[in-house]
Amino acid sequence: MEYIFLLIKLLIALSSAFIQTNTTPSNKIIQSINDSDIDQDGEIAKIILFYNTTQKDVELKIMNSEVSVIKVEDEKQIFNPEPSNKYTFQMMTKGNKILVGSTYSYTNKYGSTSKVNCYQYEDGKISKIWSSDDDDEKTFLDFVKSSKDNGQSKLEITLIITPEFSFYDYNHDGDQELITKSIISIEGSSISSVYYSIYEFSNEGVNQIEGWFSGNNPSLEKEIPFN
Repeated sequence: MEYIFLLIKLLIALSSAFIQTNTTPSNKIIQSINDSDIDQDGEIAKIILFYNTTQKDVELKIMNSEVSVIKVEDEKQIFNPEPSNKYTFQMMTKGNKILVGSTYSYTNKYGSTSKVNCYQYEDGKISKIWSSDDDDEKTFLDFVKSSKDNGQSKLEITLIITPEFSFYDYNHDGDQELITKSIISIEGSSISSVYYSIYEFSNEGVNQIEGWFSGNNPSLEKEIPFN
């Protein structure tokens, strides 16, 4: 009798475990960094970029902290993509800062659109402290100044899109910088301008150190390995 009672308890426990396992959100790892002492405590912490299939969300995880990076409607766009409908990701760390870049490739005249976020891990929590989208205003001001210098007084920008970025040691000092390429379109004009930005990535975060319009630095423009 006692044997039957123990058997019933075991079956109930196994059934509960099965239900719990199958109701847990399925997380698929996209990329991980396994050798970073991100909180400078002498211990290695694993940094994981994963896709939450339940939330349809790409998330960044460090220890017990998670943060949303970008929404992706279908996991096939990451793990089994079509060339004209796919997401790719890159990560880079410096101290307790993490750069996460995403590129969505699709069929249009630009071919892709990209975004780079910088996160900070502090006191056991991840927080976003910078985004390439934040620098649209800086790009706009540079463009206005350049155009006024060329005699144009009134400008209406209709689009700023960043199709590409790269982690690249452009000045060969041993440290990779973040380089973005943005396209600016102007109302009433079929001509678009390309603007390059170089950002230093350090323990302090992200800081723009150079920026120019296409044609002003042709040798470097050809050298940058955009994906």
